[in-house]
This record gives sequence, C-alpha cells and structure tokens, in this order.
Amino acid sequence: MVVVASSLLALALGLGFLCAGYAKITQQPVMIKAGRQLGVPAATYRLIGGAEIAGAIGLAFGLVFTWIGVAAAFGLLALMVSAIGVHLHVDDQLHELVPAGTLALLIMVYLAVIVAG
Repeated sequence: MVVVASSLLALALGLGFLCAGYAKITQQPVMIKAGRQLGVPAATYRLIGGAEIAGAIGLAFGLVFTWIGVAAAFGLLALMVSAIGVHLHVDDQLHELVPAGTLALLIMVYLAVIVAG
C-alpha cells in the first residue's frame, strides 16, 4: 500500500513539475507574466524551470531508487518554500500562493509516506 501511494504521488508530482518546468523554459505567456509580476528575471525563471524538470526526473528515478526520489523531493520542496517566500515578498494575494503551497504540502505527504514505508 505504501509503495502504491508513494508511486502515485511521485508520478502526479513529477507530471506537475514537468509541465510547470516546461512552461517556464519555453517562456509560455502565462509564465512570462508570472515572472514579471514576481520580479524574477527571465533567465532565472528558465533556470527554475530546469530545476523543476530535474526534480520531476528525480522523482521518476525514485520509483526505482528511493533515495533519489527523496533527494528530488527535498529539492522541489526547497523550490516551493522559496516560491512561497517570493509571493509573500511581493504581497501577492492568498490565491496566488495556493499552487506553490499545495505542491509543498503534497511533497511533504510524499516524504511522510516514504518514511512510513
């Protein structure tokens, strides 16, 4: 049961971060707007997208090598905590923190499931 739960969480998180990272790297209009609103330079936003994609790949490898998934999850959690901090710094509304907050929470659930297993 723990393996199924952690695998499903890893796949869902991986897909989410893969899509978000791709959108940042390819500079989709919604991401350009978000980056400007947050005051993050385009090059930095692309770098964040690359880190998200690397984290997604790490979660996928974590399906076979648990320690890689755990390391990727901690890296992604650091990204999400940083994102929340940036949103707070620019006085964003609560609804603008929801994606990063939700992903951070799901990562913590993933890590808790791994530890419980």
